[in-house]
Amino acid sequence: MLKSLYFRIYITILSALLLLSACSSGASPPATAPVFTVNARYTAGEFSYSCVVERTENAVSVTATSTAATGLCLTCDGSAVTFEKGDMAEAFPLSETRKTNPAAVLYSVFADVFGPAPPAPQEQDGLFYYRGSSAVGDYALSVNADGSLNTLSVPSAGISVVFD
Repeated sequence: MLKSLYFRIYITILSALLLLSACSSGASPPATAPVFTVNARYTAGEFSYSCVVERTENAVSVTATSTAATGLCLTCDGSAVTFEKGDMAEAFPLSETRKTNPAAVLYSVFADVFGPAPPAPQEQDGLFYYRGSSAVGDYALSVNADGSLNTLSVPSAGISVVFD
């Protein structure tokens, strides 16, 4: 009687484990570090430049590494955008800057993707796509299987970013 009870418990646990393992489907979305520094190519319309994108816990910075703007750093913290070059710096309320400001665009997208209620990623061709809405329009952020950023597209604003 006792053996029979143990056998039934064993079979029940084994069945539950098999059932749960069969429920997992496809690859899991990769974990992307919420704080990072990455090289990128930022394109807005016909203008394109190389830059370094840095995300900290409360801000996003975009520092140009090509064109006449080399060294110009734009930082958005969600309430203001700071323009820095050399020893000069000037901050403006976010409401007084263009919605297409690169730091503001990236801040908006990253705040959504890394926020408390991020959009669910969808897997396609080995990439994971986060789709949502930012201050300048709908976006699609693709992430590689290793969690590194791949591309960002905001079609309505003519913005695309290719991350290295």
